[in-house]
Parts: sequence; structure tokens; C-alpha cells
Amino acid sequence: MKKRLAILVVIFCISIGLSGCMHIDGKITVNADGSGFTDFKVGIAKSVLDQTGKTPKDFFGSGSLYHAETINGREYLVLNDYGDAWNNLGGMDASLDDLMSGNLEQQLGSIYNTLVGTIAQEMGPVTLVPIDGGFRLNVGLHDEFGPDMVAEHIWPDKVTNDSLAGMTIMDLVAQDIDGLVLKVTFEMPYNVVKTSGGNSGVTVNGKTITLDYLKMIKSGDKSWTFESTKDTKAIIATPTASTVQVNGKSVSFDAYTIESSNYFKLRDLAYALSGTAARFDVAWDGTNNAVSLTSGKNYTTVGGEMTGKGAVNKTPSPTSAKVYLDGKEVQFTAYTIDGNNYFKLRDIGKAIDFWVDWDGKNNRIIIDTTIVNSGLVYDGAGNIIDGIKWDTSTKGKS
Repeated sequence: MKKRLAILVVIFCISIGLSGCMHIDGKITVNADGSGFTDFKVGIAKSVLDQTGKTPKDFFGSGSLYHAETINGREYLVLNDYGDAWNNLGGMDASLDDLMSGNLEQQLGSIYNTLVGTIAQEMGPVTLVPIDGGFRLNVGLHDEFGPDMVAEHIWPDKVTNDSLAGMTIMDLVAQDIDGLVLKVTFEMPYNVVKTSGGNSGVTVNGKTITLDYLKMIKSGDKSWTFESTKDTKAIIATPTASTVQVNGKSVSFDAYTIESSNYFKLRDLAYALSGTAARFDVAWDGTNNAVSLTSGKNYTTVGGEMTGKGAVNKTPSPTSAKVYLDGKEVQFTAYTIDGNNYFKLRDIGKAIDFWVDWDGKNNRIIIDTTIVNSGLVYDGAGNIIDGIKWDTSTKGKS
């Protein structure tokens, strides 16, 4: 095990300096009991071996088996069937020195003695934590990695052993060396939801998490969290039966009730509030999977707004898109239904600064842009004072 970990570290950190034409692609499979295994594809471009005068045995080791493979139009020599297995989640806080010094007894069988441990040491922290009904995966990047990182060793015009001395993975990433691939896939036991972190370089599809470390580094983000849990009771979105009143006028919205809260289609809400004190614009950044809100700006229509109310129950999925308000990232509870983003009405009201209330007597949702959330003063009985007139029979209900 010690030898195999050493080989991984050499491949990932030192020998990668042999080339800007490395291909590293790992798959990590997590079983429901916390055990798992890794499959690790590592290849060196044949052209680079030819330039350096190295042989595959010099790179992979004398006893290693390899094969030729064409990847993205480039010929690589790829190590055969490199993988490992673990039967427990211990040791994730151990240092590489501990693992390499022979103090392995307590780490034998640990996830840390596999590709996962190598990624944690070389790229950034990786932890897999049992939670109720599944697992939480935390992935991070070392501080040295980022869009503005600077190489200490410049890739030479002529590739030789001497010219590559001291070259590290950070040097290669910083110079965006052609042909460099650093990808890892986690195959989890249950469906996955990303609960924090950006979307650049990160793909979630069912039980599968795909991480493209080069894109993640360029994004500027530093940490990501995923949860893989057993399917529980499905969340149902029910068409909102309540009427909606905006500044005293009835408006028909495509809105849903999800777990007792009202969720509105974001563009419909922006459309309805255009021209009011609470106006805001909505823009979609497909490249970065992000929604951008600009307060104080009338909404720009794109078509499809205010197309009517939903008539049947829907099964929503948590929205993975980031949301920015006036250039600053904000956290909202949101769901995607039929390709549209629905946001909790009270969250938007608080962020944009307009009043949301509930008139239980008339089964009516009230939106008032003339009353802001900030600066409201209440008396001891919960009545609004400061000269704002309001029907106190509707006050204070969610």
C-alpha cells in the first residue's frame, strides 16, 4: 500500500512535470456501507516521452503494464487498470508524512490510502462524512490554486530532464499547458444534490459527480459540498390557490406552494414589479449557470412572462444556479419547475425590499412596494407605527 501511494504521489506531483501533455482521470465509487474503490487512468503523451528520451518503464516503473490509447486526438501511453479499494472512512485527517513514514497500521483499509488521499494532499481537502440517510462529500482547493496563480517554473521551449527540474502541477496549471487533464468522478450510492459551491467545472447527474479541476481552479471558487442521500418523501409543488394583490391590484401569477411557502416564477415577479419602487431586472448567465438580479432597474422582457397559472402538481428540483444581486452573491431557497426558476416570495421581498403579507380572511397574498422591510417599526402589540396605515387583522401572518 505504501508503495502504491508513493507511486500515485509521484505521478500526480512530480512526474507530471515531465509533460504538459498529462492525462489524469480518476473514478471513485462509494458504496452504501461506506466502502468503495477507485479506478485511475493516468497517461503520458508518447510525443513527450520521445522528446525526453524516456521509456514507459522510466515513467510507470519497471513492473507496470501499459497500453497505447488515443484521447482527444492525442496518443498516450496509459497505465493498465490502476486502482485501489477501501473498507472504512478513517484517516482522512492524516498527513502524507504519516502515511509515507510507515505509520500505516491504523490507516490500512482507509479511503485515505487511495486516490482520494492523493487528491486531498495535492489538490485540496476531500472528506466523505456519513450523514442521516447517506453521505456528505466536501471538496476544496488549496489556497495556492486560483485564477491568478503564477508559475514559479516556466515550461521550457526544449523539454529535457534539466529544463523540467522543479516543475510542479501548480506550474502547469498556472501556465494552462496544452493537453493537461485533471478530472475526477465520484459515483455515489444515492442521487446527489450540490448544496454549496459554484458550477464551473462541476457536474451533477443523478448519482454521479464529475469534477474538472482545471475549470474549478479558474473559477476562483474554493469549496464545494454535495449530499448523497436515500430518496425520501418527494417534495410536491402545488399550484397556489391564493389570489395575489400587488399594490392593491389583483394579479394572476404562475406560483406554487412548496412545504407551506409560496414560490413565484422569478421573471413573472420582476415583470409585475417593473415601474414600481421595488423594480428589478433578471439576467441569465448560461456559461456560469448563474442568475443576475439588478435592483432599481425595470425588467427586460424575454417572452413567456405571465403565461398563466399552473393547473397540476409538479415535482420540483432544488435550483443549482448561483444568484447574484447587484453583483454580490446571495443565498435563496429556490426550485426548478419545467425549466423555470421559482423563488420563495418572502426571500425576494427581503432582498429587493418590498412588503409581503398574508390575508388569511380573504385567502390573499399581499405584495406592497410602498412599504419596505427596512425601517418598519412595530408597537408591543405587533402593529406597524411610523405613520404606515395597515389592516392589523392581516399583520404578522406568514
